[in-house]
Amino acid sequence: MTGQPVYALMIGSDITNEAKELCAYGADKVFVYDNPDLEDFLIEPYTNVFSDFVSKVKPSSILVGATNVGRSLAPRVAARLKTGLTADCTSLEMQPSTDLVQIRPAFGGNIMGMEQGGSDNPEAHLPDEDDEPEGKGQLDLGLDVTKNSVQADICPVCGNATFVNIEGCKKCFSCGHSEC
Repeated sequence: MTGQPVYALMIGSDITNEAKELCAYGADKVFVYDNPDLEDFLIEPYTNVFSDFVSKVKPSSILVGATNVGRSLAPRVAARLKTGLTADCTSLEMQPSTDLVQIRPAFGGNIMGMEQGGSDNPEAHLPDEDDEPEGKGQLDLGLDVTKNSVQADICPVCGNATFVNIEGCKKCFSCGHSEC
């Protein structure tokens, strides 16, 4: 073991009770971004919030569930943080240096590949396996969500609240409409 703490991140609206339940899964601390504007998953606000968490907490490695949301969110966070991403890991091993060794299938599953991340930037990973609850952690409800983290305008084409400003251009994540 490296002695590094294990953190969990929870993003959503009215999720304090669920976050307390998450403490039983073995994390040393559960960080919670609880805001009514985060009730529905929108990629840009969730990417902003996730990136804010990583910037504040500075974990050495990040594990993201291989769900549809995780597979959408993890690459965006990794790109924003200019770090690597390894998908479909079947085995993970933390080195004493906090480098994470990831084992994953390669070439259609015919061989297993091993990758080792450096400790300069956090590494993001999408593990395959589910874990059982095993411990108690503490909650950190003090993470603030700024209006800019979750703001999305109504798209003039499709009418969905998924029209966000990305590097000077407004883009709708529902229909693809953009204004630059």
